Amino acid sequence: MVKTDLTRASSLARLDEFCEKYGLDHREMLAEARLPTDVLDHPESLISYSRLASLLEICAERASHPLFGLEYGAFQGTAVFGRLLYLLKNAKTVGDSINELMHFYYLHSHGGKVAVTIEGECVVLSYEPMLKEGTPTRQAAELAVGVGKTFMKMLLGNNWHPYGVHFRSAAGASPQAYSRILGITPQFDSTTNGWIFDAQVLNTPLADADQQLHSLMREHLEKVDELSPEQLPSYVQHLMKNFLPNGSDVQ
Repeated sequence: MVKTDLTRASSLARLDEFCEKYGLDHREMLAEARLPTDVLDHPESLISYSRLASLLEICAERASHPLFGLEYGAFQGTAVFGRLLYLLKNAKTVGDSINELMHFYYLHSHGGKVAVTIEGECVVLSYEPMLKEGTPTRQAAELAVGVGKTFMKMLLGNNWHPYGVHFRSAAGASPQAYSRILGITPQFDSTTNGWIFDAQVLNTPLADADQQLHSLMREHLEKVDELSPEQLPSYVQHLMKNFLPNGSDVQ
């Protein structure tokens, strides 16, 4: 059961650009999904995750593009994390960055769960959307997997060579269509949504990481646990603006 159904509006980063690519008016799509039409101007605000999932379904139908969510996720990439991205980019290793993503994901969204499991010599980086009953999940899950691809590419660059990618749902299009977006053919009707890769990748250091910035951010983000839900959004916004370089300009 979904206890909260909120995600940061940064989850819709670059929606206007991507809708334009398929001849859609993003404001019309937002209105049809009962989301504020000016939501892109307020990336730190909170919106309904179930309505976001419905938005993706509407866009896919209007664009006649069954993989709208997947391609949009790969298109927008790590921009969805907003200012939290600074924490993820400045971890010591790939594994540390993924752990930070899991630990602080609630600052980004309460609408899904990021998890990592190690199975022998492989890692499964998975995502499970938590939506209101009756809300379709495929577009939302595929969006997250698309974002996951760009997140791992950000950390590893050309050294990102996954073993596989899985989806809980049946295929929404041909395997070849998925492969064109992801660079690998998925396995469908699986037990998870996510990427599978070599466990040794977790030990890869992030060469450009700023450990001082990372430590400072983590120290202050941990204080968020002491705040009430009402205090959380304004505190995070204040934190990011004051402890990041050029924080007020970060998109």
